[in-house]
Amino acid sequence: MASEVLRQVTENYRFIWLGDGSLRELAMDYAWQLGIHQSVTFEGFIEETDSYYQSSDLYLHLASVEPMSNALIDALRHGLPTIASDAGGNSEAVLDGVNGYLVGLESPSFAASRITEVLSDSEKYSNFSSSAARIFEERFARTKMESTFLEYMNRVEEALD
Repeated sequence: MASEVLRQVTENYRFIWLGDGSLRELAMDYAWQLGIHQSVTFEGFIEETDSYYQSSDLYLHLASVEPMSNALIDALRHGLPTIASDAGGNSEAVLDGVNGYLVGLESPSFAASRITEVLSDSEKYSNFSSSAARIFEERFARTKMESTFLEYMNRVEEALD
């Protein structure tokens, strides 16, 4: 799906693929086959990713199966509007129409239109960006995660008593 989305929007945007994995080589080959290889940079594994998030305008996460992506949470931490597949735990991080959009994997054209919509509407972009940072703080910041974990452990302890 990602390659089809990229094929539809690479005239106007550049994409950076961070990380290694079983699909990286396949994606690189496919980018060449589609003729979009000049618009996609495959960086491989990167230890320190902050500078990549800071220089990005949007986070695209089209994994078909992933319970909850640390990279997606990092994108929120950096205030990046996100276009993500409506799969796995993505709906816990991306509130459709609030900090980005959830898209079905069956419609690359729809996902591509959402990318263009967010990046071409400065007011929407600003609202999504602010909301992304807020959602990170409300749901995923370390203090929130610690508090949630302690609450859960207290409930478990009470249930065992």
